[in-house]
Amino acid sequence: SILEAAMSSGNDDDGNELSERERRARAAMARFGSTENTDSTSSEVDPVMDDWELVTPSEDDIDELIECIIEARESDNYDEKDAKAWAADLVDNVRNWRGLANAESEIVLAQLNNHNLRVDTIERWIEAAQQRSIEEIMLEILDGDQDALDCLMNTAHSSTPKDLSFWVSAPGMLLDTLSKGNDGVACTWTETDMKRWASRAKIALSTLPWLDEYLTPV
Repeated sequence: SILEAAMSSGNDDDGNELSERERRARAAMARFGSTENTDSTSSEVDPVMDDWELVTPSEDDIDELIECIIEARESDNYDEKDAKAWAADLVDNVRNWRGLANAESEIVLAQLNNHNLRVDTIERWIEAAQQRSIEEIMLEILDGDQDALDCLMNTAHSSTPKDLSFWVSAPGMLLDTLSKGNDGVACTWTETDMKRWASRAKIALSTLPWLDEYLTPV
């Protein structure tokens, strides 16, 4: 995730990293179809207030649920077989890690009341799902622009919706910050992009209150 990437040593294989970045960007755009809903050059659409909405995807993805459950295992005594069984119980209602990220721990636990799980275990599953969902949500805000997300993380320390929303009244300053950190490469983004992104981030925060808990690691 972007949160994990910010704290990593940077020794990952460049090819694998690029492939993973491209996969995440394509997945986000495939889920949300943001490019079909945003046209910053159209005279009929306000390039800033573009009627953007944050929509939780509804397709089933049991593998995403399994991944969150396994990663959040810590000292709990369960294995991959258990994770697959619990994910199978949840997928009809929770559906994917975006659904899990939005879920209440007590409700999830009630769906698994025959498994003797604790609330704190479920809360770790939800936290794992939220950390993965933040990157997807940011890519939706940015219309799938992975380079913009990387630059926001590494240069502006604003790779979460909460951090990005702080720039809504200072889009020019954000553009200057990104431009200075672009390694001498001409910045292709505009102040209008900055304003649109920050405005969308505020919409995301109002849609999913849990996003307010996450800041970009320094």
